[in-house]
Amino acid sequence: MNKIDEIKSLIQTSKFDQAEKKLKIYLKKDPRNGILFIFISSIYKRQKSYSKVINVLTDGINNNAFSSKQLVTVHFLMGVSYFHLDNKTRSIKHFCENSETAIKCKPFFLALLRKSINQLDFEMIDLLGISFGKYNNQYKLLTEVSSSILRQKKKYIFRQIFKLN
Repeated sequence: MNKIDEIKSLIQTSKFDQAEKKLKIYLKKDPRNGILFIFISSIYKRQKSYSKVINVLTDGINNNAFSSKQLVTVHFLMGVSYFHLDNKTRSIKHFCENSETAIKCKPFFLALLRKSINQLDFEMIDLLGISFGKYNNQYKLLTEVSSSILRQKKKYIFRQIFKLN
């Protein structure tokens, strides 16, 4: 069994501690093997250790360990991690790294959009619209819909303010 199959087997059987130890040994021997960084980050993601996901993948980026195809997955994982850490701006930056990543991240984009609308975060809604609009025209429609919802919320808030006076 080669090292990749061995790691996959350990991860599939939820033997994360063993897999992590082996991955760290393999990474010391082969610090430019992107798949090893992705495997260890997936362990941290399953454990909801999102800061560790970001640190490991950043190390991989700094070591030039990833192919261009792997970078789509890397930016997706980093965007998801920042999303869970509630760092919306960095999450969007990684989601929008390229068009493939933007398309893969659509569910998180929608979740951020809903959250931003509910919190009346106009700056974030604009950033989402600009970021995703450059890759896919359907996001333009989504932005128009979110703007319409915001206009309705603004009208509601103004009515509430005037009722108080």
